[in-house]
Amino acid sequence: MQRELGSHDREFGGAVGRLLAGFRLLLPRIGNRILMKLRLSCLVALLASLSFSQGQVLFSSGFDTDLGFGSELNSADNEVTFGYDYSADGIAAAPNGVGTVGLKLRSNISGGAATGVAVHATNASFTGQYRASFDIYTSNVANGSTEFIGGGVGFSVGAGYLDGAVMIGSTDGDTARAFRFYADGVEDTGLALNNTDALPSSVIPGAGGNAAGTLSFAWHTMDIVADTDAMTARFLLNGSEFGMVSGVDVSGGVSLVYADLFSSIATPTDGAFGLVDNLTVTQIPEPSSVALLMLGIGLFVRRRR
Repeated sequence: MQRELGSHDREFGGAVGRLLAGFRLLLPRIGNRILMKLRLSCLVALLASLSFSQGQVLFSSGFDTDLGFGSELNSADNEVTFGYDYSADGIAAAPNGVGTVGLKLRSNISGGAATGVAVHATNASFTGQYRASFDIYTSNVANGSTEFIGGGVGFSVGAGYLDGAVMIGSTDGDTARAFRFYADGVEDTGLALNNTDALPSSVIPGAGGNAAGTLSFAWHTMDIVADTDAMTARFLLNGSEFGMVSGVDVSGGVSLVYADLFSSIATPTDGAFGLVDNLTVTQIPEPSSVALLMLGIGLFVRRRR
């Protein structure tokens, strides 16, 4: 609803008009060099503003402590360890951080039943367009168990460890649908990938004697690009998009997921685990911000000519 202009509004408008008129009269007397400096300063300010918007970190953690985190457990047969120094297992530092301390996850340790866990920040909820990025590592030294690691967006406490939009990948590839996608706990089998498919096998070379497309014994970076307006979540591993879950409310929390979807128990049990490190959530600028930048650059270049 529009409001009627009051006397203060009219006075302010008149003052602004007089100021602009005076500035136009002064322009011919100001040298081109000063004008160029003014334009350059404005462009630098615009770039700085957009850079801040693009790089604005909404949340980050190296999982040194469990302060501010919660765990959604499907059963008591899961183990969550914050501040775990994985160098004790001979594992190198994750690629996107400093140090070798992170989050260790285990599932189906002794119960012989499918189970899983989602770790999430208790007071962090995200909306708009944002990106969640984190490093993952799995070990399958043990025999007899295929387990999964990954993450999701749009997580709500109490809705299950696969709530929201989720992608998980298998530790050893010894299963159909090695990479699985979920929408609020329901698997979308149409999006599933096998480790032998062209995309996983080209992006994940395989390590420790495992075939290409297998996650174990190497660090990988997982990115989730969420758009709450479009209700979509795009999942990337090592920079390549593996799939997109749509039709899900992706506003809410970010989850780090580890699961054993089968009843078999690993032998030895401590040979199967997952690691997560260097979680960062950043805001993605609206298209209008990018358009503003392009307009500013265009005007600057045009005036240069």
